[in-house]
Amino acid sequence: MSTRNTSWLKRLFFLGLLSTIGFGVLGVRTLGGLKPTLRWLERRYFAHLGDSGALRFVERGRWEEWHKGLWVRTSRLKRERHWSHVTLRITRFDPSKYTIKLWHGKRRSIHWIMRHTKAIAAINGGVFDPKNRPLGLWIQDGKRRNTRLNKRRIDGVFYETPKHIGITFGRLFKHKKSRWAFQSAPMLVARGHRLSLKRSWVVDRRSACCIDKKGNVLLMTTDGFFNGLSFHELGLLMRLSAHEGGLSCQWGLNLDGGASSQWAVKKDKTQHEQVVGLEPVPFYLLVYPKQDKAE
Repeated sequence: MSTRNTSWLKRLFFLGLLSTIGFGVLGVRTLGGLKPTLRWLERRYFAHLGDSGALRFVERGRWEEWHKGLWVRTSRLKRERHWSHVTLRITRFDPSKYTIKLWHGKRRSIHWIMRHTKAIAAINGGVFDPKNRPLGLWIQDGKRRNTRLNKRRIDGVFYETPKHIGITFGRLFKHKKSRWAFQSAPMLVARGHRLSLKRSWVVDRRSACCIDKKGNVLLMTTDGFFNGLSFHELGLLMRLSAHEGGLSCQWGLNLDGGASSQWAVKKDKTQHEQVVGLEPVPFYLLVYPKQDKAE
C-alpha cells in the first residue's frame, strides 16, 4: 500500500475518533456505559497527537494592549505530521497595576464567572476533589483554608505577598504574609529552565500560569476540544525567549487541564475573548485592576 493511501486511512481513523469524542462533548458521555470507552478513545487520540512531530509556529501572534498594563496574545502552532493547529490564548499583566483574587464556590462556567463578577480576566485554577475542595495548600484572604502542603518534587505554589506575585516549589514555600496561595502540579519551569517530567509528551487541553523576566504574570489556555499541548511543549514555550516566539518565563506552573481548562478576558462591554471549558469548575483566578475593590 502506498504511503499516500496509508496517510488517508490514518486521517479517516482519527476523524472517526473526533466524531466519537464530539458526541461525548454534546452529552452522549452522560450515558454511564459509554464513559470508559469515550475516555479511552480520547487518550488514544491525544497520544497520537503527542507522537505527531515537533511544534512549529504558524502564527506567533502579537501582544495587544487591551488595558493599561494588560496585554492579550493568540499564538497558533502546528505539529509536523498532523493537519490541525494548536491555539494558545494568553493574558499578560503588570502586577503593580492588577491583582488576583481566588474564587471558590459551586461549579460554574467561565461565562457565568465573567457575567457575575467584575473581573476583567479569569482562568480556571488548580485540581479539586469530588466534593469541590482544592487539593493541597489553600490560602484565601490571608487565612489558611486547607493546611495540607504537598512537598513532592513536582508540586508548585502560586502566591501573592504585599510585595509581589510569585511561583515556587511547594517544599520551599513559606506561607507567612501571603494574601492568597494555592498548590498545583507539575512545575514546568524553574529559574528559567524547563523541568524534566515523567510522561511529559502526553498531549491534553492545558491551563497554566507563569512569571516572565520582567515580573509580569501570564495566564494561558489551549483553545480547542481536539488538540492541546504536552508538558514538554508548554514548558518549552514558556522558557523560550520573546525573540524565539516564546514567553521568557522564569517560573511556570501547570493548572487543572482537560475538561476544566477555560479562560477569558474582557476589553469592554462588547469586546471579549473566551475559551469555554467542557465542564464547570469550582475554582478560578480572577484578575482585577488594583484601584478597584475586588469582590
